Amino acid sequence: MKLTIYSRLRNKIESSELLVPIVYVLTQNKLFRELSYFVARRRIKEFEKKKIFGLAIENSCLCNAKCVFCPNTNMKRKKIIMGMDVFNKLVERLKEEKVTLRFVNLTGTGEPLLDKNIFKKIKILKKEFPEANLFLPTNFSLATKEVIEKLIDSGLDTITISLNADNAADYKKLMGLDFDKTVSNIENLIKIKKERNSKMVIMLTIVVNDINAENVKGFYEKWSDKVDAMAVNGVHSWGGAVKQYNSKKYWKIRYACRNLFEQIVVQANGDIVLCCLDYEGTTVGGNVMKDKVMDAFNLGKIGKIKKMHFNGEVSKIDMCRQCRFSERGMDWLV
Repeated sequence: MKLTIYSRLRNKIESSELLVPIVYVLTQNKLFRELSYFVARRRIKEFEKKKIFGLAIENSCLCNAKCVFCPNTNMKRKKIIMGMDVFNKLVERLKEEKVTLRFVNLTGTGEPLLDKNIFKKIKILKKEFPEANLFLPTNFSLATKEVIEKLIDSGLDTITISLNADNAADYKKLMGLDFDKTVSNIENLIKIKKERNSKMVIMLTIVVNDINAENVKGFYEKWSDKVDAMAVNGVHSWGGAVKQYNSKKYWKIRYACRNLFEQIVVQANGDIVLCCLDYEGTTVGGNVMKDKVMDAFNLGKIGKIKKMHFNGEVSKIDMCRQCRFSERGMDWLV
């Protein structure tokens, strides 16, 4: 597996009840907080100076799954596919504003393979931002042989498949999809990738929760030798929308969120929002059809919240104080 030391450690922490208290003791003290914020503030200034960011594009907020740890089913925001007019305008603005993209995350709160133009969009991004790492999170249940071949031909760097279970019963409870079909799709992907001698990285992920917690080891054993990488994730609260979020302790010391400063998030309608977990789009900085990307990303409502993060006032923000990304402050040190 192509995992960094940090990724391996992170997987261990996310899947272990024993390691969480250790992390809690490590991060919930003033000395660690000072170190994390010292590094965070230096990196934030570096992001702004060099204009090097990540980009999350919500190609679709429609989804074919009903994951118990995702708010999509109850989302009130209009569910649509991002049109090519919005996508092209976004690319145009990023080029005009001379923004360098370190990575592009082709996801949102929906399933990107529902977007018939996804392959075209990937090719455009690879052409306009050749240095960016393009990755596509998906449940992969819609991946026919034709879809797999188009994904490989598109130039996609990494495909991240949210499988979340090692058996059909758990998978059905968690995602409401056909386990055997999805597994068959993954096996076809592995086969076709090998036949095409493709360098595309295949990553499988599992969100640990009450349903699958006992089967994480089996999940690893089944797939670790077949794919390029694996990731273990905890359940997000999505601003309090998902009750499965289970923080064993109340993390009193909160940290500035690296994603907030590093990743520009654009929803399917073109709105530039606070972050990837602002699924209803409650904090909007602007819209790509009428506003400059960097203005929307740095000023107004978003700018105010980023300033509070920078100043260590995360606990004053309702959505952020419930978020896993503000719990530990480790991301800044990597």
